[in-house]
Amino acid sequence: MPELSTSVRYIKGIGEQRAKSLEKLRIFTLRDLISYFPRDYEDRRTFRKIRDLEPGEILVFSRDGVASRREHCGRAQPTPCIFEYIYFARPDSVIDGVSVHAA
Repeated sequence: MPELSTSVRYIKGIGEQRAKSLEKLRIFTLRDLISYFPRDYEDRRTFRKIRDLEPGEILVFSRDGVASRREHCGRAQPTPCIFEYIYFARPDSVIDGVSVHAA
C-alpha cells in the first residue's frame, strides 16, 4: 500500500501524461488525489442515446447543456419527418422515385 505522501507519478495506472494533467489541478501526491473534489460533475445515470429519441421529441444543444422536450403539433399519432426518412434510410431506399442518398 503506497504512503499518502507518494507522488502520483508512482501510482499504478497513472502514467507520465496523466501525472502532468493532475499537476494542472494541483494534485501532486496520493493525499491530494483522494482529497480532491471536482468543481462539478455530470450525472450519467440518465443519459440516453440519440437513437432512443421518440418521434416528435426535440433535442436542443446550447452552451448550458442539452435539453429534450416533447412537441405536440395536434396530431394524435406522431409521424416521421423527412430527416428520419433520410438519416435512418438504407442505401437502397427510394422516396417518390428518387434515391434518398442521391437526392
